[in-house]
Amino acid sequence: MSKFEQYLSKVGEVGHVVSVSGVLTTCSGLVGAHAGEKVIFENGAIGMVGAIGAKTTQILLCDLLSVASGMMVAR
Repeated sequence: MSKFEQYLSKVGEVGHVVSVSGVLTTCSGLVGAHAGEKVIFENGAIGMVGAIGAKTTQILLCDLLSVASGMMVAR
């Protein structure tokens, strides 16, 4: 079981990357996210929740692995 699958089984909320700009990603579907919370992308990359909007959440990528639009992210 991957880190992503383990994290998803604990928390159970999954979102999707809408856009990526450098180390900032915009994701949808993370309605329960809190600022400063750790998230894990499907490729194992780690991020931290920053700004939370009505429909999207901005996440700061804290890893050398890159992410792309359409990828899943678990919180």
